[in-house]
Amino acid sequence: MEKKLRSALVDFENCWCEAWHRSFSVTLESVSSTLLVSDKVNGRIFVNFDPNILVLIKEAKYLSRLGLLVPNNIKLILVREKCFQKSRALLASFIDAYEDVKGSRDILLFKMLRPFWKKLGVTLDQGLTTITWSSSNIDEFIHQASQDVLCLSDAKQAYLMCVGKVTKICNAIKCHETAPFQPKPFSNVRDFILYYE
Repeated sequence: MEKKLRSALVDFENCWCEAWHRSFSVTLESVSSTLLVSDKVNGRIFVNFDPNILVLIKEAKYLSRLGLLVPNNIKLILVREKCFQKSRALLASFIDAYEDVKGSRDILLFKMLRPFWKKLGVTLDQGLTTITWSSSNIDEFIHQASQDVLCLSDAKQAYLMCVGKVTKICNAIKCHETAPFQPKPFSNVRDFILYYE
């Protein structure tokens, strides 16, 4: 009875390992997919990461702990596990910042930020078309894309700050229009702005 059970378990293990070896080829194909993908309907950009890669890594670790052979191409993925997880997290935060800036409906803002959008568009095209999860320049891409989004975000903040100050000054002028006009001696525009802040 014990020999039959042992034989059945060994057969099951061999059968499971063969099925696992056949199934991981689909997951390995996702490593050669691009970093980013865009939705054709609304234009949103998403991180193109297959979560089955992490499952494959976890399974490969368990198999190697059991002393079973892990194919070499899976070993290469095991080595890059931390890189995949770090890149995935950085891309997700970069995409969130990008979507936040993109979410503004101010037409003037879009016109003023056109040079920043163009530069970022060139960078994003690389992540949408050429850079894959197996590329060696993922870190450079993420760094460049993050810098481009940061420049775009800073420009947006500067624009919104200027709009806020102009609005505040216009409101202050409207308030003073009803009161008798008492000119203040301003030597420059900066003093004028500081006075009405």
